[in-house]
Amino acid sequence: MLQQESYGEISKLKEEPTEEMTIENHEVILPDNGVQDANSKSCFVLETEVMYFVQDKVKEEAEEETTCENHDVTTVSDRKKIFQCDVCCEVFDSKKKLVRHNRSHTGEKPFKCEVCEKSFGLRGNLVKHQKIHTAVKSFFCDICGKSFLRRNSLLRHNIVHTGEKPFKCSICGNCYTQRSHLVCHMRSHTREKPYKCDVCGREFHQRGLLVSHIKIHTGEKTHKCDFCGHLFVGKWALERHRRKHTGEKPYKCDICGKGFSLLGSLTTHARSHTGDKPYTCNTCGKTFGLRGNLVAHTRIHTGEKPFKCDICGKEFNQLASRNAHLKTHPEEK
Repeated sequence: MLQQESYGEISKLKEEPTEEMTIENHEVILPDNGVQDANSKSCFVLETEVMYFVQDKVKEEAEEETTCENHDVTTVSDRKKIFQCDVCCEVFDSKKKLVRHNRSHTGEKPFKCEVCEKSFGLRGNLVKHQKIHTAVKSFFCDICGKSFLRRNSLLRHNIVHTGEKPFKCSICGNCYTQRSHLVCHMRSHTREKPYKCDVCGREFHQRGLLVSHIKIHTGEKTHKCDFCGHLFVGKWALERHRRKHTGEKPYKCDICGKGFSLLGSLTTHARSHTGDKPYTCNTCGKTFGLRGNLVAHTRIHTGEKPFKCDICGKEFNQLASRNAHLKTHPEEK
């Protein structure tokens, strides 16, 4: 049991706490060591917090000292975003997110399906893909009977039958069945090429083109033509090549119905209807519907003449002009 003197000290501590009071000197004052837990700074004799006034004073001093003049003020959002992409300078709040983002530039796909060997840049996409092999496809197309895992996949597929193209370019009016196709098309106007090869620096407007391009450096050719046995670095290259054998022209012009084996050929053809000329000469401002025409036109300003007559040595700035000139040497041909 505590002595009366100790109770007097306890009463004094309750009423008049001083700045010198700490857990240590409080234990000395109480003969039976009334401190219950030094971490919680709680005394079971006084049944109160010992350091409350000292903590409040420290807090007040900190608030007084922290000003715009003597403190480098940083917002919470700025402190979080400390990982920056070296390619596009986008900032992330974790290294994991930055690593995942970098794959959009490199085309890296480290997550591989063990069943079909298809690769993905995100683990979550691999998990969703694996359901193709294991899960029940409960959404069926009423027209062709094809089944899908998800309802939104079925809705996207239905556009194939309806011919609907809900995604329209605000610049030239071209319409597309999928938003991703529109996004890719818009880069033909903006000239944006966000996917860059780390080896040679070549830039691409589609991630898939970059992935296939990288295989040129690695020498990897895994896609084989079942007609002629030719090997290709990407599936898209193989499909484009196979159309030479099959004569398939899956890209149709909505205006005149003309078919094309390449999407790029259809895009170029569409400009003959829309009048779109996305290629502009930086020197005189003249516009062109084809990149090749812009390149040929630019030689007028630069004076470059890369096409040379093998017979007389005369040089020309356009291939057509050189070929026309060759006809003036009928005997030497």
